Amino acid sequence: MMELTVIPSADELAPLLAEATSERDEGAFVALYMTNLSDLLRKDPKQYRSYGPWWWPLKAMLIEHGHEVGTGSLEMGTAERYTLESPALTVCAAWAYQQRMIEQGYLRCSEHWLDLDDGETYEYNLYDSDMEH
Repeated sequence: MMELTVIPSADELAPLLAEATSERDEGAFVALYMTNLSDLLRKDPKQYRSYGPWWWPLKAMLIEHGHEVGTGSLEMGTAERYTLESPALTVCAAWAYQQRMIEQGYLRCSEHWLDLDDGETYEYNLYDSDMEH
C-alpha cells in the first residue's frame, strides 16, 4: 500500500524550500536540520514518531551525515518511497508532515493515516527498535 500513498510534489514544496534556503544553500540547510534533529532525538527519542513514514529517509540522512542512530536499520521500501528528488525537498516534506502531526496533538504517536491516490486512507504504524529505548 505504501506505493499508493500520496507524496507532495516538488512544486507543492517549492515555497517551503525557498524559505528554508533563503539564507543558506540546500546542502547547508540539510546539514543544519540533521544536526538539530539529532540533538532533539538525543533528548527525546520518541519524537521520531511524529515524522511517520518520512522518518526512514530522515534516518538514512542522519546516518549519511555521521549522526549515530542505533544500529542503522532502515525500512527500505518506505525510505525509497518517501525520498524525493533532493535531500532538501525530502526534509521539507518531512518537516511539513511533522508540523501537521504536532498541530493535531500527535507528537509521539506511532499510528499514521496516510492518504492514498484513490482517495482512501491507509493506516501506517511506525516502529523503529533503534528509537524505542
